[in-house]
Amino acid sequence: CERSAQGGAKFNFNASFKIARDIEPADAPNPQKPSQMLNGMRVLYAEDQKTLQMLTTALLKKQGAQVVLANDGAEALELFETQDFDFVLTDIMMPNLDGYGLTQALRKNGYRNKIIGLTAATIGLETDQLLAAGADATLSKPVDINTLVGLVTATADSL
Repeated sequence: CERSAQGGAKFNFNASFKIARDIEPADAPNPQKPSQMLNGMRVLYAEDQKTLQMLTTALLKKQGAQVVLANDGAEALELFETQDFDFVLTDIMMPNLDGYGLTQALRKNGYRNKIIGLTAATIGLETDQLLAAGADATLSKPVDINTLVGLVTATADSL
């Protein structure tokens, strides 16, 4: 501590820190990282908003997923007819065919894997209607990868 000519005091503090990287908490229920859990999974992602398409697709790819993008529900249904997917992410409000219609059509066509709706309104009517249409869960936008991985890897009984 040094005294200042103007009054008061001047303090000097020196410290060094080591930065820990990629350390899982000791009480983590699943020691795998999200990137390990989505590796190789094929995702059908239906979203009409270009910025969210770009951000969410990049996030999923960074975690090891293979993303097939649809600009609306109608396009997603066309892709579903020719390809297999491990899970589906769908915006709820889209032109041509919304997330409700897409979810109902996927279930009607025998799709049994996870369908997760994406919306800005995760409480209330939108969420209730999507779950009634056959979705497994809803998530708020933008996507939180840890929550998404938890939903994708959870058993049907735990949703």
